[in-house]
Amino acid sequence: MLRRLEVLLSTVDRREILAGKILPYFLLSTVFAIAASLMSKDPVAFIFVLPVIALLFAAHSFVVVISRSYREATFLLLVASLLITIYAFIPAVFSTALPLSRVSLITLLLTHLSRDTIDPTDIFLSFSHFGVMAGMLLYMSTKGLNPDVIHGRSITEKIVAMSKLGIRSDVAAFCFAFLSISFAFMAELFALLALFILPEYLMIPSLILSVAAVEESIKSSIIVSRPDVKRAIITAFGFFAGEKFLIMFNILQRYSIAFLGQYLLLPLVLHVVTALIFVFSFRRLGLRGALLSAVAVHAVYDYAVVMLLA
Repeated sequence: MLRRLEVLLSTVDRREILAGKILPYFLLSTVFAIAASLMSKDPVAFIFVLPVIALLFAAHSFVVVISRSYREATFLLLVASLLITIYAFIPAVFSTALPLSRVSLITLLLTHLSRDTIDPTDIFLSFSHFGVMAGMLLYMSTKGLNPDVIHGRSITEKIVAMSKLGIRSDVAAFCFAFLSISFAFMAELFALLALFILPEYLMIPSLILSVAAVEESIKSSIIVSRPDVKRAIITAFGFFAGEKFLIMFNILQRYSIAFLGQYLLLPLVLHVVTALIFVFSFRRLGLRGALLSAVAVHAVYDYAVVMLLA
């Protein structure tokens, strides 16, 4: 707000600035985690907490970059901390849907403390899931440490500017779309939990609409880096590949009908069609109108498929 960042950026690399802000607190948090691990008489238990700490710091960095005031930053920081803390614990309670609980590092920690055997696949899935989200948020935070981004008028404008700076090549777009499935799964799990209390006749349509909004928002944030047909198709294929990768671990199991994960070609057609709708609507309707158009088609398509194939 005082434009001191512009002075810093003239002499120091943005990654050094971010590292200098994060590392002291990250190391202190790690020390506390090790201390708690030693108190529990298990010197390696702290390892299961480190990805959560990393995601918290990455999310906080991203929030600070996109915020427009101290008040807004404070609110968003509290929300981000609460959501990540909940996400670290909630999947562990899915005892009747064990594959779904495998994304939780707390599940692995409790398994480790009870001296049960942990499947290496579960370790890879859980650690990479949190690590990917932390890495992507940190990367975008470095792109956001730019005067043209920092002084943006809205959060949406800042995210669009960061996308244009961070996702320039088609390879990067594919990789971002592939890796962003971690964010989609996190958001859709929250939607599942929030809507679970609704009657079934309301829960399925509400869940489908939430899934459509989440997935199209994520894809559109990548497509706006270069809103053309080629970027849209590449993003759609990357997101589809990420979904198939997630299905390999069978963590959706009972809920796969709602996410259409068990079908091979239907999700690919859906992602390509909605991505193209976003591109063709973007110039006429703007970002918000294009996103709403893609979400509407996505929701109608999902509802029709679920009702026909469920």
